[in-house]
This record gives sequence, structure tokens and C-alpha cells, in this order.
Amino acid sequence: MSNLVIGGDGMIGRAVADVLHARGESVFTTTRRSSLVSERCHFLDLERPVDDFEPDASVRVAFFCAGHNPSQCTQDPNLSYRVNVTYPRALMQRMERRGIFVVKLSSNAIFDGQHAYSTTTALHGPKSIYGRHHSEFDQIITMDNNDVAIVRFTKVIASGIPTFCGWLADLHADQAIRPLSDLYMSPISLPFIVNLIVRSGLKRQRGIFQASAAQDISYAEAALILVDKLNYSRSLVQPATMREIGIEQSNVPRHTTLDMKETIAAFGIQPPSINEAIDYLAEMAPMSSGVAG
Repeated sequence: MSNLVIGGDGMIGRAVADVLHARGESVFTTTRRSSLVSERCHFLDLERPVDDFEPDASVRVAFFCAGHNPSQCTQDPNLSYRVNVTYPRALMQRMERRGIFVVKLSSNAIFDGQHAYSTTTALHGPKSIYGRHHSEFDQIITMDNNDVAIVRFTKVIASGIPTFCGWLADLHADQAIRPLSDLYMSPISLPFIVNLIVRSGLKRQRGIFQASAAQDISYAEAALILVDKLNYSRSLVQPATMREIGIEQSNVPRHTTLDMKETIAAFGIQPPSINEAIDYLAEMAPMSSGVAG
């Protein structure tokens, strides 16, 4: 039996493939970069029709880790709809006819953020194009009674995310950062969410499984915890508000936490503390630290 990671050269897809390899699993991946195509990495571009794509005959589990991000959705909603909904749905239907179990990634952006700890059955109320795409696809899967695991999660902390990499670089250079005091997240580390994604696929556990930290925290509060962990001066954290930097506040959720009842029941995975994700971020810091203030 083999596994297929769609979007295997992306942040989450690459991490999923690495964990599967470490577990001794057979893994195929896909890429939209022709230079990366190989015997185990096949070409697949979700910006184009997927009729000609056929996974290896040995594939029994497919992890859908590709898609357009919020910024791309805003820039070209029609193209992003095809990438996030139209072509993945067509591909998923063909895979299911072959008996391939599918793990589909989702986001807390399907909710309006007015209430904390949104449940898997809560009404959707997306405020962004990105959220609307995930909401529509999730509801299609649910209505079709598909043999799919939906793994829905909040903000992921990982290397390569510009906001957090920028923080670390500026702090290391003894430059102030301006995290938002009125923008909230429920941060989880990349290893935490990848563990859930992989386990849901290998167990072929059908359902909706949510993941978030135990509570929300503002970006400014997270930055203060980070500088304390790295022994930098707190004076380097100079919070700003969304109004001050021109962000439209009406589309920004106050709450991002998700209820994890189904995840706990199926896998025994508990909501991590905020410190778990910030510890992971601190590990990505340059070797030398600042001077405590």
C-alpha cells in the first residue's frame, strides 16, 4: 500500500511526506514544478483540469495538501476557486471510486469567529474568499457522505511563514517588531498538525477532526512570550492596532479556537497550550539571543 501527498513540495505536504517516510511508509508526491518531477514525484497542477492525472495503482490513501492561500484567493478568486474546489473535487471523486481514502485539509476561516471553540457542526459564516472556498468544499463532502477525513485547523507555526520569520530576523538584528494587539490566533505547531493529518489517513478515520490551541492569543501577546523565551528585551515589542496599519477590521475574527471533541475521541490528541507553538517558534531563532531588558 502506498500514500499520495498532493502538494508534496509545500510546507505541510513536505512535512506529511517526511513523517510518512520516517514511519516506513511508501510515498508518492505531486508537484506543479516540472523541474522536481521524478519517479516518485508526479506532475499535477491544480490550476488546470486534472483529467489526465492517475495516481499509482498502489495508492490507498491520498493527502490533499495543495491549494491557494488567502492572499492568492483575494488576487484571483475565480482561479483560486478552481484550485481549491473544482479540480480537487473532481480528483477526489475519481480517487474514491478506486477505493482511495482521502484526507482533505480545512481551516477555521469557514467560521465567522464570533464565538470561541466552534464545533464541527456549527454554522459556517466565512468572511473571506478563502474561507468560502473551504466552507463550500467541506459541505459538499459532508452532503455526499464521502469516505473522507476533513482535518480543520487554526494558525500553523512553522519555518517559512513570513510574519514569524520576520519577527525572528528583526529581533536577532536588535530591531523592534510591531505585532498586532487586536489580531488573534490559536497557534499550533507544524509537527502537531502533521501528526493529526498522518494519523487520520493511516487509520482511514472518516469524519471531521479539528485542531487548535487551548485558547486564543493576540499576536502582540505571543510576541512578548517569544522575546521572554529568547531572552530579548521586551522593549523590542511595540504593538500596533489594525486601524493603525490599515487592515479592514470587519473581516477579522475575534475568536479562532476550535472544539476538538472528535479529535480527542478518535486519537486521544488534546488541545496544546499556546506555549507549545511558541516554543516551536523559538527553536527556529538564530543561535545567539539578545540581551534581557
